[in-house]
Amino acid sequence: MGGSFLFCEWKSAGCGKWSIFFRQLKNCGWYDYSNWCRAAGGCGSGGLSGKISGAWGDGAKCVDAGVDTIEHGGALTEELLIKMKEKNICWVPTLAVYKELAAGRGIVADVIAEKAAVVTENQKKIFAKAMEIGTRIVAGSDAGSPNFGPHPSIFKEMYAMNAYGMPAAKVIRSATLDAAEEFGIAGKRGSLEVGKLADVLILGKNPLEDLHAFTQNLCAVYKEGILV
Repeated sequence: MGGSFLFCEWKSAGCGKWSIFFRQLKNCGWYDYSNWCRAAGGCGSGGLSGKISGAWGDGAKCVDAGVDTIEHGGALTEELLIKMKEKNICWVPTLAVYKELAAGRGIVADVIAEKAAVVTENQKKIFAKAMEIGTRIVAGSDAGSPNFGPHPSIFKEMYAMNAYGMPAAKVIRSATLDAAEEFGIAGKRGSLEVGKLADVLILGKNPLEDLHAFTQNLCAVYKEGILV
């Protein structure tokens, strides 16, 4: 779990989408703070959006470089969370995937389960601290992770966030409007408002009382106003 990732996505509508993925490893010649700033600065100009993923031991460099989001953040500290709030940097903790890996001893390699257990314990503490500080948190499933068992699910992530102390209403917002705002698409998605796309879930129970209503009491799904 060493190293960090800098992800830049070109969002210029006229030029399509181009993605640049930089992996920072400790034996790379450009592994220094000045290059982090140069890379993040490049992402922040010309219609680019800088993203950091997997900031284990280098969270400080990621935050100081001026990124938009921190994904995973298994080694975040209270000091970094305060800086993230000051810089309006969003945290996408991906709690559920590490909970599953930590419980996977005998299914995944022991070293993976052990490292995931360490991350999980720190995330429990730092997640509560992030809510106390007011650091922005957005739900993310870590879809595409080489995890065992069922594919990572946004609903599992929502359950984990709730279990770690986030109220159901805030969890739902973090997976809808807050996420849409972070992606710059809140004008069309993320909430039920006049003029927005009608992406709607009809549930048989109140999710504010039990988030499992999303999976256990799903009655209908509408995609842009069409029943699917």
